[in-house]
Amino acid sequence: MNKRYKIFIFILLIIPYIKPPVYIIGNTLDSIYDIYKIIVSICIFVWYISKYRTISKMLLALTIFQTTFIISTIFNGNFTNVWSQFVQLISVVGICALTELGIKEDCKSYLKSICIVLTVLSLINVYTMIKYSKTGMYVDQLMHWQYYFLGYDNSSFFIEFPLFICLTCYSYIMKNKISIWVWPIFIIIGFSYLYVNSITSVIMILLYFIFILTNKLPIWKKILNFKVILIFIIFMFIFIVMFNGQIHFEKFLENHLGKNTTLSGRTFIWEKARYYITKAPIFGYGLQNTSILLERFGINHVHNIILDILYNGGIIALIAYLYIIKLCIKMINKDRNSFISNNISMGLFIYLFASIFDYYNNKYIIFILFIFAQYINKLNEESEKLKKIKEKNKNE
Repeated sequence: MNKRYKIFIFILLIIPYIKPPVYIIGNTLDSIYDIYKIIVSICIFVWYISKYRTISKMLLALTIFQTTFIISTIFNGNFTNVWSQFVQLISVVGICALTELGIKEDCKSYLKSICIVLTVLSLINVYTMIKYSKTGMYVDQLMHWQYYFLGYDNSSFFIEFPLFICLTCYSYIMKNKISIWVWPIFIIIGFSYLYVNSITSVIMILLYFIFILTNKLPIWKKILNFKVILIFIIFMFIFIVMFNGQIHFEKFLENHLGKNTTLSGRTFIWEKARYYITKAPIFGYGLQNTSILLERFGINHVHNIILDILYNGGIIALIAYLYIIKLCIKMINKDRNSFISNNISMGLFIYLFASIFDYYNNKYIIFILFIFAQYINKLNEESEKLKKIKEKNKNE
């Protein structure tokens, strides 16, 4: 099949999984998006099963993880929300199955396709963040959030950050280095978050910049041991969420950067979340109506990955998620000597670190990082092919 035709097909398959908020596109287009996504997902599932006849461990783990929320929703009698949770399941499994197919069948074409889609949508989002920085394209009347093309600032980070990982992986596979054209995209996106005062996003992007600029230093091979990363994340969760350590970060940011943050406002939400989790520890509460969440927390999510998983899916969901992390550790630790491996490790670290302060289970594209971790060997192989070609040409 022609490369351009492949890329075009991949783009058509990727687009439905990155949907702007309903407030921006309207109910009609939102419904069309969902129908398009379901049709695309069915096509992907048929393609996947007919191709491999079985399902990978990572894809199975992600399916079980998302299914636990459906079980919790039914268990709690929230039957009106079962369909929404089913669409969530279809969406996560769909984009992850597509990513697995893309990496296995034509890694370069798939990475190029997802880079094109995410770059275009991210730059549109940057434009709306700058143009509507004071008013937003839409302001939520209940929570007073300013929405831009891909959502409000903190939530859009979980859509745009995978672009950073995709661009750097694609660049290394094609040239064994980070291309100069990648930097303007990174800088523009980073500036947009600084412009709208999204402190968490800015810090995470700065961390990634530091890694990219210093990735050849030997210390990264020791730091980016995924077991060490997981221990650090657990420590930060206990320090920040359980002991309100975010207050120290907030004071530093306000005193040294002159930025007002909302970190301390999360203390109330986390305390309430811990209280409700103890009332339903096994299955959680499933997907609830926004009115219930607003009554309990004053917001529609609990601002933390572990608390969110426990609140919505209980201990069963958390066990499923920890198994996903275990699979990542197993694959990443097989090869920690390449840029691709360290890049994906850093991507997962930043995703988990950012999720201590904010977490959105409905940002489907972020889940492709787990598939990248599962197929690190394949991505490394693609990168090594170019090295071998260059070495051969030198010898000749």
